[in-house]
Amino acid sequence: MKSKIGTFSVIDGLVAPEILSNNLDFLILDSEHGLENSSEQRARFYSSALSGNSEIFIRANSLDRTIIQKMLEIKPHGLLIPQITTLKDAENAIDFSFFPPIGSRGLSPYTRAFDYAADNLNKKKESLNKGLKLGLLIEGKQGMKNLEEILKKFSEHIFLIYFGIFDYSNSLGIEPSLSNEKLINSLKELCDLCHEQKVCVGTIAQSPDDIRKLQKLNIDYIVYKNDSEILIDGIKSFNCT
Repeated sequence: MKSKIGTFSVIDGLVAPEILSNNLDFLILDSEHGLENSSEQRARFYSSALSGNSEIFIRANSLDRTIIQKMLEIKPHGLLIPQITTLKDAENAIDFSFFPPIGSRGLSPYTRAFDYAADNLNKKKESLNKGLKLGLLIEGKQGMKNLEEILKKFSEHIFLIYFGIFDYSNSLGIEPSLSNEKLINSLKELCDLCHEQKVCVGTIAQSPDDIRKLQKLNIDYIVYKNDSEILIDGIKSFNCT
């Protein structure tokens, strides 16, 4: 598929995601590095989902059953779960995110995910399981080492693998730059593994040139910086002092 362009949203409030969702293919509401609680992310999701045509993902705070469940009750288009380094991490992420028979996600019918009503529960659970776009953030060198095994066992339930360039580069002691051949080779390897299993790939671009490089690598979801840095870039473009 053609690469989609989006960004992370960490700026507090409703306006930034509303503007971004009108102008990008996708948006990730960031609860891992942003300050919003689940109620605030719910409002941000509604604001952005209703105002634009973007896919809206939420990045969960952590690999935690309760946190993941609260984010899924918002019923976003997709959920990204951080801190995936081992096969067990991936297994837990899937277990916490899906209802039986896939996982063990808890159920309350009186939430948005179930239209606040206890009718047709089995049909609703089946629909939610089928519709969930689950993304796993592969962290560091260990995550990359275990990726092939994770995909072989769980690719059926994974929509997206997000490659954390900063964490991976930090674990290797190299600069997080797409001019680094070692980083590019790792991305190529990751793309091949994921696309072979029909799983999408996402990562971050730090410049328009990076976007072009990632498009050539067939990265499916390209995150351009985040909303705070996009704002700073805009200021720098006219501030000549």
